[in-house]
Amino acid sequence: MPIRLETLDDSEKLHIAVKANTTWAMIAAMLQQNKGNETWPLVVRKADGSYVGAKMGAIFRAGDAPPDTLAVNLPGLLAVEAVEIDSIGTGAARDQVGQSKAKVIVLTNQGKFVGTMGHGVNRSGDLPSGKLSALTSGGVDLSQIGKFLLTDDEE
Repeated sequence: MPIRLETLDDSEKLHIAVKANTTWAMIAAMLQQNKGNETWPLVVRKADGSYVGAKMGAIFRAGDAPPDTLAVNLPGLLAVEAVEIDSIGTGAARDQVGQSKAKVIVLTNQGKFVGTMGHGVNRSGDLPSGKLSALTSGGVDLSQIGKFLLTDDEE
């Protein structure tokens, strides 16, 4: 039985998923724009097609990265497993999330990114507002952000 995306709680699917060349400032701006918090996972697809990620709070606690730091070079990132949605059931996928050090897995369909699955995201859990402000104070232009996001319609 495949992973049934429609049965997942919305909080299990919240994430920021980006390509390796996205800057930390852009990620912070996306997090602010989406009213995210420290429990949101960040997933980064590396140039070799593998994934790394962590909860936003873990990245902030791992060190002070400059705004122009590329996503793939952020501190605190861990390997994230990619799972084909038709390879296991939803319960087994939840078990994999629980066993994952990053507490998130990437869901793929025939090798293409379709989303993430993580522990439910809390609506509370403040991020250090001073750090967020410092990262985004240079005026981050999100008009081209689509070029940096992982989507399910990529080739």
